[in-house]
Amino acid sequence: MSLTASSLRELHRLHRQQTDLKDRLTAGPRRVGAAEAAIMSLQTAFDETKETYTKARMHADERQLQLHEREQRITDTQGKLNTCSTNREFQTLKDQIEADQQANNVLSDEILELLEKLDEHEQLVTDAQENVDKGNQELEKIRQAVEADLPELESELQRIQGELGTSEATLPSDLRADYDRMTSARGEDALAPVDGDVCGSCCQTLTPQSIDQLRMEKPVFCKSCGCLLYAAEEPKTDSD
Repeated sequence: MSLTASSLRELHRLHRQQTDLKDRLTAGPRRVGAAEAAIMSLQTAFDETKETYTKARMHADERQLQLHEREQRITDTQGKLNTCSTNREFQTLKDQIEADQQANNVLSDEILELLEKLDEHEQLVTDAQENVDKGNQELEKIRQAVEADLPELESELQRIQGELGTSEATLPSDLRADYDRMTSARGEDALAPVDGDVCGSCCQTLTPQSIDQLRMEKPVFCKSCGCLLYAAEEPKTDSD
């Protein structure tokens, strides 16, 4: 069968469509994978935030327990005042009570500050959990969208591949081996239009001999990039 510019244009168009459909089919799993990776990152952030909150909670609890123990010690010491046998012993206990009360005042201020920070940490945990929940919802939407598009994309790819096989069957037998080898390795980039006298792939200027061969609809390969060339379709005018 003869080799025509229109047949090569059609082949190139079908290869481009095939590439586009394959890219869209692989893009779906990539979107899902990216969303899953985002969830993992959000979950890690949540875990770290929660761990920070837990440590802060434990620290505040330890300080509150320490305050309670000191308050109990003050109460116990105050009970001993009535049993003192000497003024010196009485004064020693009074000094101890005063020192513990001062220490407790400092500790109470520290606890108040810790509880304020604890509220902030708790809010961060809540926000992080909300981010995880939103991420999971977004992941589910993406999965559903990808699954919904899959049958149509696969059906369209099968149709295009069928048309491509039919068009490839019209190629001259002496060209088919080179064509199969190139398209197998380069896909749609195995073919290129000629814009004037320039290869549409690498912009290399063609020799007059190559231009003449194109006009005679003979196979022409770019000497620079190796593409199978075809004459670009003439732009339509208003009078056409």
